[in-house]
Amino acid sequence: MNAFLALLMLFSLPALSASIQARGPGGQTLDKVVFGQEFFVKVKGLGAFQAVHINVQYNSFFLGKYKAGISKRSNQEGTATVSSAELWQLRPNDNIEPDIQSNHYRITANNQVLDLEEVSFNPKVTIEKKDLAVDGYAGIWFKSNSSEADKVIIVLSGSEGGANSLFALKLANEGYNALALPYFGFKGLPNALERIPLEFVEPSLKAIKAAYPQKKIYIMGPSRGSELSLLLASKYREIQGVIGIVPSHYVWGANTENFKTRSAWTWRGEDIPFNQGEGDFDLITTEDGVRAYSNRGVFERGLEGVAIQNRHAVELNNINGPVLLIGGEDDQVWPSCDFIDEAKKILAPLNRDSEFACFAEAGHGFGLPGMSTIQRTVFQPYMGIQLAFGGTARASGEMNQAGWQKVLSFLKGTDTLLGRWAAHK
Repeated sequence: MNAFLALLMLFSLPALSASIQARGPGGQTLDKVVFGQEFFVKVKGLGAFQAVHINVQYNSFFLGKYKAGISKRSNQEGTATVSSAELWQLRPNDNIEPDIQSNHYRITANNQVLDLEEVSFNPKVTIEKKDLAVDGYAGIWFKSNSSEADKVIIVLSGSEGGANSLFALKLANEGYNALALPYFGFKGLPNALERIPLEFVEPSLKAIKAAYPQKKIYIMGPSRGSELSLLLASKYREIQGVIGIVPSHYVWGANTENFKTRSAWTWRGEDIPFNQGEGDFDLITTEDGVRAYSNRGVFERGLEGVAIQNRHAVELNNINGPVLLIGGEDDQVWPSCDFIDEAKKILAPLNRDSEFACFAEAGHGFGLPGMSTIQRTVFQPYMGIQLAFGGTARASGEMNQAGWQKVLSFLKGTDTLLGRWAAHK
């Protein structure tokens, strides 16, 4: 084939187009995608059942710059679809094309560049910051201007501290008023997760009841935030529902010296008794060949030989509402699914609306639909180590997608059949 014919064939290729759509809370298709929603990208104009290599570049205001290459095959109509569930493959990469605007995806299919509309933060969400000295509590409100939901959600962070704005914005985009409420690592608050008074929540509870007297208050948190969520719900009856992600219903020490020496929480000025970690971290190799430390054994050994009735646990029977617990079976931070099994024995008989689930081969992290899960470790400055999440990138990406479906279903008081979701044991 001479160069002229090759050039002619290149210019005679059919023009491709791309569109991005969201999947709404009820499964309906939405033309506008907002941050954190489940979505899918359609590439049209291909031949029937044509193989196509789709390159995805994403410039996220919150999360950074990412790239991925995904091989697909079109359907009979010549359309290939990439869903947010597949974007766990996105890898951090600062070398994306410099003209890609913030919160935009760029799709390249068969060497044709297909720009997509902005994934917006949603103009229907109002963001309000609260100052401890002025308002009595620190935090960031994400308010849905069109909210008719019957619940307000308090959102806690995990052991990273600060305000969990990602989860709160996601919930606001789904129609809920959500308060990202920090308890350490934020202006005016303690610098470390150590002797945090549970009473810190009282001013925000008072403010919520005054502003939304007819709405229920739910609380949500991942990891140490799940432990705190359960503790707070056991002390304050104003909290009428809990969502714990990769949770523990056991109470552990401060995030120092393997959780052995100081209490993480206080109540009415007294340290809350805690279980001590035992032993040292275990060095493991992650799925992508990185050497990192598993913390799971520290917690498992800390409970060995201690009868269940003698372990320091949240008084789950005092919680005034349903509880949703979601974990990963290969959690290498702590054995969240084992904790879920034990908590279920207490919670299930108390409230038929409580739900318990784990994701096979998933680890400790929990993000938003479409977030990259390639990196299976994180540096923990208070431990001074590279900590392994556990789980595979694919399973953890599926957990992000299906887990949020479960969360939203729980909040709406309904349940849905999730494709690859399976109750643990």
